[in-house]
Amino acid sequence: ASGVSGKSPILPSIQRVNGSLAFFEKRYGKYPQSLEQLDFPPERDPVDSRHAGLIQFPLPMQDFFDFNYVRRGGGYDLRVDGKPGQGWDLYHYCSDESGTIQFDTSRRGCTHGTVVYQEPLR
Repeated sequence: ASGVSGKSPILPSIQRVNGSLAFFEKRYGKYPQSLEQLDFPPERDPVDSRHAGLIQFPLPMQDFFDFNYVRRGGGYDLRVDGKPGQGWDLYHYCSDESGTIQFDTSRRGCTHGTVVYQEPLR
């Protein structure tokens, strides 16, 4: 599993979530309480911090991966774990406000796992 971790089809979705979270924080001054706040508003409702209109859910690959997000202080913790029974259950990705994405075959080891994506220096 670790041999393909840097080329996984889930990486663009994680990068998109990280980018949307960064945009949300810049616009509203803090990270959202939940990922659902990044979604588009119901018809005729305004775009605001409740529905920022940044990502349409469900995300690509969400049938195969669970996205778990927790706001922590001035940042966040994003865990993306392969769902059991579909061959993805050894794939565990984690990220935070740095934009770095790490991978491990164990959910526990993810935060110390292999870096598979790092935000370019600005």
